This record gives sequence, structure tokens and C-alpha cells, in this order.
Amino acid sequence: MVKAVPRITIPRPATSSLSQSKHEVRLTNLQKPFWPERGITKGMLIQHYADVAPVLLPHIRDRAMVMKRYPHGCGGRVLLHEARAGAAARLDSHVH
Repeated sequence: MVKAVPRITIPRPATSSLSQSKHEVRLTNLQKPFWPERGITKGMLIQHYADVAPVLLPHIRDRAMVMKRYPHGCGGRVLLHEARAGAAARLDSHVH
């Protein structure tokens, strides 16, 4: 049986902070369009990640990770973020 996890709600202002499990994360540019043709913003994408995290995270724990980052939206330059399996997790205090 899956344990119920309270939903994390991403704040609506363009810049805000979110506190979770003794960590505070600063969220910025939440209104930035990620997929403008679909009306999807950075804040909406982060909310989706928060919604699926309770199911997804147990399956990717201790695995290598490669994440594409789009600092200027999906039409901009791509940056790759890599983490080795078993590497100590780092929590950024600022999400761009």
C-alpha cells in the first residue's frame, strides 16, 4: 500500500520561497514560458514535478542522472546537468 503524501503546492508569484523538510528553496521566474505555444510556464512544470515526485523518486533513488536544463525556455540553449549514482545529493538554494 502506498503511503499518502501531502501535496506540495508551488506558489503563484513570479518569485517566492518554498520550505520543505527543513530546506528552503527560492523559486524565480515562475511565469517564464517553457512551452509558449501550449501556455505552459516554469511554475506549471515545477508543479508537475512536485505532483509526480512521491511516485517517481523511489524508482530513481541512487541512479545516475542526466537532466537537460533550458535556462531560456525550451527554444533556448540546452545545458546538461549530470550526477553519478550514489553521489551525495546537493540541494540548490536557488532554482533558476
